[in-house]
Amino acid sequence: MRYQLMTGLLIALTLSACYNYRWNTGKNPTSQAPEPISAIFEKHSGTIHLDAESPGGDYVYDVGEKDDSYGMDGKFRFTNVSISLSEYMSEGQVLANFVFQDDHDNVVRISDVDLLRLTPKIDAEGEMVCAELLLEEYNRFGLDFRKEHHEFEFETSDLRTRDKAYRANITNNCLAPGKWEFALTSEDYADINQRFRSNINLNQN
Repeated sequence: MRYQLMTGLLIALTLSACYNYRWNTGKNPTSQAPEPISAIFEKHSGTIHLDAESPGGDYVYDVGEKDDSYGMDGKFRFTNVSISLSEYMSEGQVLANFVFQDDHDNVVRISDVDLLRLTPKIDAEGEMVCAELLLEEYNRFGLDFRKEHHEFEFETSDLRTRDKAYRANITNNCLAPGKWEFALTSEDYADINQRFRSNINLNQN
């Protein structure tokens, strides 16, 4: 009986976690960003522009497969990044809007990203400073944004690739603190029959 109750509770928690609406947005966004954060953005006229690096389709040290549209003449290599603060946010949040763009005017927009979810939060003292350093150096802090919940926008004239893209992700790298990564994930079952006949894994992402 106890096992059945625990199983039911686990399933309920899993389902509720999967279907939280806009989990990255506060319930009462009426505040503005803390003054030290606002001052940083004001130095950049409200928008921070970054030049990102993209390794291209021939990069071999990547566990993920490459979409057949990625890297063709620089397509979908989102090397132009801009970040601006959201107008309002809840206490304890720093919400920002990200725009990722390639050289072909393909754009991914992700609004109201809580920057504090991408950074370590421990402020330790004494012997616990060691644990804080380990957390900051070796843990990944990542956010997934879902197409089915309209948590990101993908603007492109390539309708086939737009329809395949279903996840966007921003991650604070675990081995390079301060290095953030962006990924746009597509799902394609066009070659599923071929994969069934081979010994290649059936990952369609």
